[in-house]
Amino acid sequence: MAGPLDVDVLESLIRFAHSTIRSGCAELVLQLNALTDFPTRLFSDLHRLDQTARLHRCHLQLLGLDEAVATALCTSRAAVTSPTDHRR
Repeated sequence: MAGPLDVDVLESLIRFAHSTIRSGCAELVLQLNALTDFPTRLFSDLHRLDQTARLHRCHLQLLGLDEAVATALCTSRAAVTSPTDHRR
């Protein structure tokens, strides 16, 4: 996945992942390090996806999520403290 994750893309991703898990796969890898925006629902959907994976004995890997969140936070902080910010 790359770029902003809107609600429609998130729904498609989660639906595809659930379908893949239910089909009997042994491992599902989601590479998320290029995400630039995170809908609040992402984290609850990933939690439910993890529960489904465990139930079906499918190893779920979320690659790059920590880095994506850190990058988004750094970008947000830089925007808030930019030189044109007169709130200081």
